[in-house]
Amino acid sequence: MTASISPTRSIHTVPPVRMLRSQVITVYGVVQGVGFRPFVHRVANTLGVSGSVRNDGTRVCIEATGTSDALQQLVETLANSAPPLAVVERIVATEVPTTDTATDLRRLGFVVAESTTAAESAATVAGTAAPLTADAAICTRCEVELMDTRNRRYRHAFISCTDCGPRWSMVEALPYDRVRTTMRAFPMCPACTREYANPTDRRFHAESICCHECGPTLAAYEAEGAQLGRNADAISLAVAALRDGKIVALHGIGGFHLAVDATSETAVARLRERKHRPAKPLAVMVRTVEEAAHLVDVDDATVRMLQRAERPVVVARRRPSAVLAAGVAPGLAEVGVMLPGTAVQHLLLHDVGVPLVMTSGNASGEPIAATPNDAWRDLAGIADLLLIHDREVVAPSDDTVVRRDEQGFVFMRRARGWSPSRLTMPMATPVPVLALGADLKATVALADAQHLWLSPHLGDQSSYAVQERTAATIAKLVALSGRAPQVVACDAHPGYASVAMLERWRGDSASAPLPNAEQLVVHRVQHHHAHVAAVLVEHGITHPVVALAYDGAGWGLDGTVWGGEVLVADLSSVQRVGALCAVPLIGGDQAARDPWRAALGWLHDCPGAALVSATASVHADLLQASRLLAVRHGTLRTSSMGRLFDAAAAVLQCTARNSYEGEAAARLEALAVAEPPRAGTPFEFVTPERADAPWRLDARDALERMAQQRKAGASVSVLAARWHDDVVASSVAAALRAIDEQRAKLTATPKVVLCGGVFQNLRLLQGIRAGLRNAGITVLTARTLPPNDGAIAVGQAAIVAATMAMTATLASATVTSIDLARSNV
Repeated sequence: MTASISPTRSIHTVPPVRMLRSQVITVYGVVQGVGFRPFVHRVANTLGVSGSVRNDGTRVCIEATGTSDALQQLVETLANSAPPLAVVERIVATEVPTTDTATDLRRLGFVVAESTTAAESAATVAGTAAPLTADAAICTRCEVELMDTRNRRYRHAFISCTDCGPRWSMVEALPYDRVRTTMRAFPMCPACTREYANPTDRRFHAESICCHECGPTLAAYEAEGAQLGRNADAISLAVAALRDGKIVALHGIGGFHLAVDATSETAVARLRERKHRPAKPLAVMVRTVEEAAHLVDVDDATVRMLQRAERPVVVARRRPSAVLAAGVAPGLAEVGVMLPGTAVQHLLLHDVGVPLVMTSGNASGEPIAATPNDAWRDLAGIADLLLIHDREVVAPSDDTVVRRDEQGFVFMRRARGWSPSRLTMPMATPVPVLALGADLKATVALADAQHLWLSPHLGDQSSYAVQERTAATIAKLVALSGRAPQVVACDAHPGYASVAMLERWRGDSASAPLPNAEQLVVHRVQHHHAHVAAVLVEHGITHPVVALAYDGAGWGLDGTVWGGEVLVADLSSVQRVGALCAVPLIGGDQAARDPWRAALGWLHDCPGAALVSATASVHADLLQASRLLAVRHGTLRTSSMGRLFDAAAAVLQCTARNSYEGEAAARLEALAVAEPPRAGTPFEFVTPERADAPWRLDARDALERMAQQRKAGASVSVLAARWHDDVVASSVAAALRAIDEQRAKLTATPKVVLCGGVFQNLRLLQGIRAGLRNAGITVLTARTLPPNDGAIAVGQAAIVAATMAMTATLASATVTSIDLARSNV
């Protein structure tokens, strides 16, 4: 007899004829590298069940003999009381003949058996996707031991147990055993060996186990390369440097951070100068949630998020009394805070006694440094002191960043702790699919059957170092999952670095991170369709929806740059029914850096006074741009909502330049935060009558009016708030119009998807969501995926899977390139 249950259900079987029964119990989910086998061992022994438990690369297999009640309790406990880092998705219990007739089950015992490698088990688990376990922050019990003078791991820099520590960053192959991790370089001492082998110990089969005697070494170096001290001395040197206002490069679980005293204007300014990061906000680390509450507004949900094992950066409203340097987040009303994820971070915060800036350790435009060589190349010119350990980091990860929303959190960046992660696809793919994502905020995804693995945040693909890291990440996903892709999905933009990278691999398979690169079938997916599809994947939806896809740029099918789109889409098709007006994109990509260019594009046919008001600080550039507009030469056109927000920010003179992506829009939102939504009717964008589709939203009148009001002395914060209200009202009206016009294609209860990087703006997100819900419309937004380009890979994979499922011949097509973007619109 075979029974299958979900984690929230109990199993009920027919009472046995004999006193003892035997079952093979198979557990699926996140059960590798989370202390699941030791957990099974403890439960089985408590219940008097004999047998064994082992990993086989994709699941945990248990052979169990016991009474009916004991076996039922075993399965229920596995489903409902798993270790903190485990996620039990399914349990299958199969009855087998009982050969052991002994009555004293405790005497027979229960053992942890040797694991079966993924290759050995592949034939028996075909089609089963193995979750890849993410790194986890130091747990509460290890925190206590870290500061306990009586504990043998007192102030041990690499303390961990089955509930915490590195996983993804150190595992090289599955199943998860020490011999297949970078910890194999550190043989356990006798004391750690005893703990590792003791079924009653918290570190039973904890693969990252070590102590002062047998663990990795932490060493402090000056920027010139001389070693100054090791282990405890290294930490003392780092504490002294931080107290002196110096910059410390700190080697952690998934790579390096750069740390300085967050209360020192001088130290923060020095970090910004050396890192060439003039204004982008810096994350701040504190030791406890109580300390976090002194810096930002916290509620119960924020506390829970801060304390999660993933240890994200949580962006929340800054308290007026916060003792932080103004340079931490200039021009913004919020600041990102986080709790320590490693023992070293705990020790530094404890000893220094002030909040620390803890920002990604990388040179501008480069990926996070992960190895000592990376640090010497990229950080030695930034940091005054480098803390480097000798445990190899084989898979780097940045910090995850989330922002508190009225209904939860919005992911700004999904990385350490949440990735790599396995998602369930609403439609299975018949063959493995690799998705390369976008160029900015790049991630990659590997889909097979009903599952998809999403990589951590990788960075900007214009950097060759990021491309190398992307290749390494793809190779690791393929190796650990055991799935070699047959199809690859990429963006439709012909100039994307990720597309060029793919073509390079197809032309030179020796340089490719996956086998048979030259034989891959390539699908090009329209950027905004992928945005919509990513949200549909999260919500498990396959039917058509209306979508507002708002971002900075995505290649359009009409030769323009899209980004303010009203779409009707499902996973296999997309139709553009409305959009912002297409205006000149002066300077191409340079327009994303200079908000005045966006303003000029929108206001080029408005009265001169408004134009001058919007661009008063850039007269020389204005003259050249005006000439470009006059001849319409070399100027793309865009319907981008991101550029429209830049234009509004330029009109209000929020900033002359974007020193980081979205800075002007972020400052515009920050100005609006203090102002409540105004009473009365917002100023909706004009929708000129057109004979052809799609219809357009024209914001020129709204921008011109705002420019004139600013010139007349109106409050900038009031105007910023009114601008948000105008965009909200215009967007709600556009979505409702699309529903009315396209109702025949939609379900009886129409749904609207809000997607794209502009929806990181919470005032906009909350306003549109509330407006649509007040109209009785169901609204779908990103929940655990970011709304920005970090989720594009998920959408690409889903679109290809749906298209192949709908037209099965694509899976065996002889063509080598299919433009799904153009064929679907």
